[in-house]
Amino acid sequence: MRDLVKDAYSKAQRFMTRFQPLLEIYWRNKQFDINVLVDIDLVNSVEALQNTLALLKWQHSHFQTQLPGVTDIGLLHLDSKKIKQDLAPTPRALQDEVEKLVPRITKDRTILVLDWLTQSIRDLQRPVNDVSDFVIQLMDFGRI
Repeated sequence: MRDLVKDAYSKAQRFMTRFQPLLEIYWRNKQFDINVLVDIDLVNSVEALQNTLALLKWQHSHFQTQLPGVTDIGLLHLDSKKIKQDLAPTPRALQDEVEKLVPRITKDRTILVLDWLTQSIRDLQRPVNDVSDFVIQLMDFGRI
């Protein structure tokens, strides 16, 4: 009898180790700062955004398929529906936040570029009356 109970608990332990990588993903997602994706100094912002969205989609499907609901392992009946309900929506919620953030950031950056472009056109259309004006306009041209 003792071996039967010991075997049941070792099966339960193996079952619980399946949650370790999923819990790590969940923890990393909770630590994720979404503003990193829209940092102006990010080198490949479009690629980073696409990769992040692809990762979150993969996580969502992975959580749906890898999280069991109820499992019978010998003497024990393990119900993990509650943890599945807590873990599974996290990647989807992050994906929704990222998708909401993109249009706002795109609009803000477009306004910044438009302001810069308008100011640059004004700088280049400034009349040149003497050498100092020419030097200023040449510096503006180089800056633009």
